[in-house]
Amino acid sequence: MNSTELTTMTQAQMIERVGMAKFPQDLTPADRRLLATAAITYGFDPLMGEISIYQGRPFVSIDGRYRKAQETNKLDGVESRPANKQERTDWQIPDGDFFFRAEVYVKGVTRPFVGWGRVRAAETRGGKGFKPVETNPQRMAEKRAEAQALRKAFHIPLPSVEDIGAEETALPF
Repeated sequence: MNSTELTTMTQAQMIERVGMAKFPQDLTPADRRLLATAAITYGFDPLMGEISIYQGRPFVSIDGRYRKAQETNKLDGVESRPANKQERTDWQIPDGDFFFRAEVYVKGVTRPFVGWGRVRAAETRGGKGFKPVETNPQRMAEKRAEAQALRKAFHIPLPSVEDIGAEETALPF
């Protein structure tokens, strides 16, 4: 489904779509309404996991950000890589943390939009070993970098799912 179809849904239609997603059993009626409103407003599909609710706030997934960027026909590519030693030093990233840089290229723009993604070593421990940040912290740091760069390049003023659990006050971006 594209953004136009999603933004023209009624609240009731979107709440029904929210109910078909894999996570709705945990949502209160107020959360369902909020999720439906945010999905309609920004054209995200909760059924496909592009937007969800966590602790009463809507969060956009990396898949949602990529789809929205592609719909503009202005996305010209994304490149990501682990931060180099100098970048880690400049950002004061300790050993054990995962740190990535992503560049989003937009047609007609001379420089890429840069995003940084970090997973602290502490985020990878203490859980049950099934969260993405525990099982593949490198990819989670990369996704955080991509989400930040995509957010800069294609502004959608909602936080990213990939940042859930990160220490928000200490993030280097």
